[in-house]
Amino acid sequence: MRHIENELHKLVYDEYGDILDAKDKEIEEKNKKLKTQNKKLKTQTKELKTQNKKIETQNKKLKNLNQTNKKYKENIKKLSKIKDLNSPKAKELINSLTLL
Repeated sequence: MRHIENELHKLVYDEYGDILDAKDKEIEEKNKKLKTQNKKLKTQTKELKTQNKKIETQNKKLKNLNQTNKKYKENIKKLSKIKDLNSPKAKELINSLTLL
């Protein structure tokens, strides 16, 4: 059985060898292009991951800043409602504002 397969392979290759070689080269070139594109995609994916991490840390910082800003606004509103700024509560609010 293998002998027949080998003979068929030789006959086909003798008849269509040039075409098959050309197709093999074409396939190899496409494989090389795919490999380079895969490498590019991997590097781009890594870059995107690092950028996402940077964005996440910036978002955390912004969230903290927004919370601090909110505390300032709340304390200033409380302080503006107090008539006597020498009162202990007013001094406490002023101290908390300076610590923020």
